[in-house]
Amino acid sequence: MCFGNPVKKFQFLTNSTVVMAYFGSNVVIDCGTNKKGASVTLWKRVSPLLPYHYRKLKPDGNKIIKEKSGKFTINRVDKNDALSYRCKAKASGVHIQ
Repeated sequence: MCFGNPVKKFQFLTNSTVVMAYFGSNVVIDCGTNKKGASVTLWKRVSPLLPYHYRKLKPDGNKIIKEKSGKFTINRVDKNDALSYRCKAKASGVHIQ
């Protein structure tokens, strides 16, 4: 028997989604988790020829903005922003992506 509150699995608040963006628009990628204080990062695929090679993006407060909620905004989308992105998070030694 189990008493009390069950332990929640560490996870992202939203499932993987496809986000369409028009050149010049802003796009929001939600990497929020159910664990307060989780370290959340956004990664971008480097090349269509390298499907598993991603690089970590660094929010600069201008082109890429990170909110405390774990949402990332990419401002003024251009051709260099094409390809796929991946969220990664870490909390209490547990990693998810």
